[in-house]
Amino acid sequence: MTSACIDGNEAAAKVAYSLSEVIAIYPITPASPMGELADAWASTDDANLWGSVPEVVELQSEAGAAGTLHGALQTGSMATTFTASQGLLLMLPNMFKIAGELTPAVIHVAARALATHALSIFGDHSDVMAARSTGFAMLCASSVQEAHDFAAVSHAATLRSRIPFLHFFDGFRTSHEINRIDLLSDDDLRSLVREEDIEAHKLRRLRPTAPVVRGTAQNPDVFFQAREAANQFHDAVPGIVEEVFGELAERTGRKYRLVDYEGAPDAERVIVVMGSGAGAAGEAVAKMVNEGEKVGLLTVRLFRPFPTGALLDALPETVRSIAVLDRTKEPGSVGEPLFQDVVTTLADSERNGVRVIGGRYGLGSKEFTPAMAKSVFDEAAKESPKRRFTVGIVDDVSDLSLEVGDFRVESRDRSAVFYALGSDGTVGANKASVKIVGSQPGLYSQGYFVYDSKKSGSMTVSHLRFGPDPIRSTYLVQEADFVACHQFGLLDRFDVLADIKPGGTFLLNAPYTAEDVWEHLPSNIQRRIVELDLRVFSVDA
Repeated sequence: MTSACIDGNEAAAKVAYSLSEVIAIYPITPASPMGELADAWASTDDANLWGSVPEVVELQSEAGAAGTLHGALQTGSMATTFTASQGLLLMLPNMFKIAGELTPAVIHVAARALATHALSIFGDHSDVMAARSTGFAMLCASSVQEAHDFAAVSHAATLRSRIPFLHFFDGFRTSHEINRIDLLSDDDLRSLVREEDIEAHKLRRLRPTAPVVRGTAQNPDVFFQAREAANQFHDAVPGIVEEVFGELAERTGRKYRLVDYEGAPDAERVIVVMGSGAGAAGEAVAKMVNEGEKVGLLTVRLFRPFPTGALLDALPETVRSIAVLDRTKEPGSVGEPLFQDVVTTLADSERNGVRVIGGRYGLGSKEFTPAMAKSVFDEAAKESPKRRFTVGIVDDVSDLSLEVGDFRVESRDRSAVFYALGSDGTVGANKASVKIVGSQPGLYSQGYFVYDSKKSGSMTVSHLRFGPDPIRSTYLVQEADFVACHQFGLLDRFDVLADIKPGGTFLLNAPYTAEDVWEHLPSNIQRRIVELDLRVFSVDA
C-alpha cells in the first residue's frame, strides 16, 4: 500500500479526479486547492481511472459551476465540483434539481463559515447545514485519511443509490492539514465503483434515440405524490453506504460505520460530534477512560439521511447523559441541527431516561481542544447542567460558555512551532519538512498552518508534530519542544514562547551577533528563557 503526506484537499481531489469525466470549478477559500489541483493534473494530461483526461471547466461563479455540473450529469457524464461557504449557497438551486431528478453526483466541500455579522474565511459547518434540505446525502470526514476514503465512498454510493452526495470536511483544520495517509489504488477504486452502476447512469442520459421528458412543471394534482415517490431511494442510502464501507474495509483494513463509537463500554456520559472535533474529543475520551471515568464519543459519519438506527445501536445501554456538539449556529431555533436529530432519534425510540444537552463550538475555526471536551463531559455530569451552551469562548453577554480547566493529553510526539510572515518561505519549508519526515518508514507527521485572512505579509504560525504513532491531534500545539521565530519584529508584539516546554529549544532569526542579541530581546522574552531554562540559538538569516 502506498502512503503519502498530503493535505485534506489533495486527498479528496485525487479520488474525485480519478472518478470524473467533467469537473466544473470556481475558486473559493478553503476549497480552491481542489480545483487548482484538478486543473493542473488535466493540463499535464493525467488520466482518470478509465484512461481519459477529465474536462476541467472554470466558470465565472459557483452558480455556473453547479449549472455545468447539472448539464454534464444529464449527458451521462461522471461529474463533480468543489466549493465552500457562499459558493455552496450559489449552488443550492441546482442541487435541489440534481437531487430531485435522482442524479448521481458528488460535491466536495471544505466546510466554511458563512458571512453573517462579518466575513470569515475560516472553518465551521454553517454552509453545509444550509444545504441539508436539498435532498443530497451528506457524508462527513473528520481527518485527512477520511477525506480520501470518504471521497471514494461518496462516488461509489451515489452511483448505487442515485442520490447525489455532498462530501464535506472541516475547512482549514482538515482541508489544509498535512498528514500521512494510505492512498487508495486504482484497483481499490475499481472495486468500489462498479461498472454496472456506471452503465446504468449512462443509460439514463438525455439522448435523441431514447427521448424522455425532464424538468417539467407539475400542478397540485401530482406534485406531492411525485415528491414522495423518491422516499425509497433516500431510505436505501444508509444501507448502501454501510455496504461500501464494508467493501472498503475488506480491501484496506480501515473500518468505518455510519456512527462510530469509542470509549468505555459502560459509558454514562457521551459526546456526539461530527468532523475534525472528533480528534480532540477522542483524545480526551481515551485519557479519561484510562483514569477510570465512564465516558464515550459518538462520531457521526453519515449526516443525511440521518442514521437513527445506527446511532441507537452505537449508543451504550448505560448512557444517562448526552452532550451534542454542533459546529454551527442557527439563531432562533430550539437547538442546532445535529442536536435536534439526536433528540428526535431518542424521542422516537424506547430509550427513556437519557438527558440531552446541546452546545456550539469551533465557529470560524475557533480552537477545540481535549480540555474543552473534558469541560463538556463535566457539564454533562452535573445535576442541573446548562441545556444550551458554548465552549471555546468566554461569553460574558449571554453567559452560555463553559469554564475550561487545565487538561493535557500526553503523547510520544515531538512538536515544533514556527512564527513567521506570509510569503517569507517558512510555511513552504515546513510543508517540505513534514512530507520528508512522514515519508520515512515507521514515522508519522502532521503539519497545520495558521494564516491571517490578510494572507501575504501577515503573521503565519506553523504547528508541526512528528512521532512513531498516527497523529489525530486536531488542535494547535500546546507544549512545543522547539519554537522558532523567523521575524525578529514579532517578539515585541506576540508571546512566541507562551507554549514552549521547560527545557525546550528556541531558535531566533536576529540581525545581531550571538554576543549582542540578548540585550536586544524584550524583557518578557528574557524572563521566559531564564524561567524555563531554554536552549537558545540565534542566526542572522
